[in-house]
Amino acid sequence: MKPTPINRVLISAVVVLILGLSSCSSGGSIYIASDGGGKADVSIALSPLVVRYAADIAGGFSAEQPKENLRIFDADKLRTRLNAIDGVNLISAEEPAPDRFSFSFSFDHIENIFPSGDSLGGSVLTFTRKNGIKTLVFNLNADNFSSVTDFLGFGNDEILETFGPQTGNPYSKEDYLELVEFLFDEYASKESIDAEMKNAVIRFSLSVEGKNLVIKGDSPVSFSVKGAEGTVEVPLIAFLTLSEPVVFRAEWE
Repeated sequence: MKPTPINRVLISAVVVLILGLSSCSSGGSIYIASDGGGKADVSIALSPLVVRYAADIAGGFSAEQPKENLRIFDADKLRTRLNAIDGVNLISAEEPAPDRFSFSFSFDHIENIFPSGDSLGGSVLTFTRKNGIKTLVFNLNADNFSSVTDFLGFGNDEILETFGPQTGNPYSKEDYLELVEFLFDEYASKESIDAEMKNAVIRFSLSVEGKNLVIKGDSPVSFSVKGAEGTVEVPLIAFLTLSEPVVFRAEWE
């Protein structure tokens, strides 16, 4: 008989912590066709520190609560949310263990992924075609960050309001590290927490239908390109503070 989870911990409750302390094996890939459609694959492998923290949340911080059936991710919630977005379809979602989760989805047009709505920060993703050149612009800032959280279905989350990017008065890198050190004070030393945060990066590969891919971006964005494929990396703390927008541009024929 399949065991029943003791408590389902939705990703909305720990999403920032998951991203902030994900292991370096986490990542993703995205393919973009000439018409702006495509497919994305995401794989997450969590730090043991995050798993311990999530287990304590699930058990109400009680030593008597069993943690064997912990569920951090909720594939059903993700499926419902993604399938409600016009032109986006969840292909698969797997959670083989509490510390691992992967999902794939397709999109009719890449701009559908993060609808801008009335965001003051504009669209996170913009795709254009002109004179045979396709251009993708990624522009994430504190004002449009909610487009990303809404996409995964955890907008208006109290933890995100505290640990996510702040509009008007953004966290500095030092301020943010102090917040995370306080939260995980009972789980790891200050030195190990700082090391994990400073080494954490958001990394994904980009492949396109076409040729001569070129990626441009200013610090803290780093990238590499070979043919019609490229890799983009951004320090995780830059995403979580957004004291400066994270912007890069990809162009190809």
